[in-house]
Amino acid sequence: MIDDEESIWYAVDADLEFLGDYEMNFAEDGIQGIQLLIDLDPNLVLVDLVSPSASGMDVLEEALA
Repeated sequence: MIDDEESIWYAVDADLEFLGDYEMNFAEDGIQGIQLLIDLDPNLVLVDLVSPSASGMDVLEEALA
């Protein structure tokens, strides 16, 4: 999950607890998020479209590249 508001991380993580066994990784901005994409190759990416350093659209473009 890429979002600059830490409270959003915990709210979404709590909402997804019903999924059971999963790992959630967090990034505070688009640049960190892009690095997570490279390092982890995730199955799902949740991204804030208005993010510091790189927009959510920049992150999604990188994910699709």
